[in-house]
Amino acid sequence: VDLRKAQADGLLGDIVSMEFPDGAIVPLHVQAIYTRTELAGNFLTSLGLFEQHFLPTQQLDFLVMAKLKPGADAAAAVAAMNEIIKPYPTIELKDNEQYKKDQAASINQIVNIVYAMLFLSIIIAFIGIVITLALSADTWAGFAWSAPAGAGASSLSILRS
Repeated sequence: VDLRKAQADGLLGDIVSMEFPDGAIVPLHVQAIYTRTELAGNFLTSLGLFEQHFLPTQQLDFLVMAKLKPGADAAAAVAAMNEIIKPYPTIELKDNEQYKKDQAASINQIVNIVYAMLFLSIIIAFIGIVITLALSADTWAGFAWSAPAGAGASSLSILRS
């Protein structure tokens, strides 16, 4: 259970009833509390419990993380993992730094889209200001020419003034 959820509901060391998509309500003992919910959400369960209560079509992994044992050979581990994922062309093996760079690139892409929309809004605002000024100048010019004519002056007297 994540820390905020545990503190809000008073779940530290308690047993909670969790309802699964198959309708089963299972009492679970809170065994761990974590602070970062970006990847896991508010709750984590064992793989066995997950497989037991979710349909096979719902059992999809979008991210798998592994931590090497202290003293393990990283190059050998990468080679072994590459052999495991070889039959799955959509799976990418990344180290921590590569994963962070990919996440930063996604965020940078969103920021660039926001900047592009801001730039377009400035251009549209500028065009609106130019159009408003042009209409305003045209209206005042028309008023200056039509005012004397409206007061009874002839076209000839307007041209002379």
